[in-house]
Amino acid sequence: MSENKTYENVNGSRFEVNKMVYHAYHKKRKWKYYKDKQFHTYNLYLEKILKDRKIIEDKYINKKILQRLKVALKSLAEEKRYLFVCFFL
Repeated sequence: MSENKTYENVNGSRFEVNKMVYHAYHKKRKWKYYKDKQFHTYNLYLEKILKDRKIIEDKYINKKILQRLKVALKSLAEEKRYLFVCFFL
């Protein structure tokens, strides 16, 4: 193998290529790998943000429901409130 030549495997066949072709091919491959990894990391980050947002929204909705329930219970007559508490608790 001469100093300016190297070998590359393509579809199971081995070819002799010069260093410039070899480096250009691997530079493109490394760039694609980097971009794919970056895309995957970004997607995981977005999924985490969306999941956290859903949790926060659920907590907010539950808090609002409990506030409305407390107001509704306070507006009930004493007997009805007692029945409600006995039935659900």
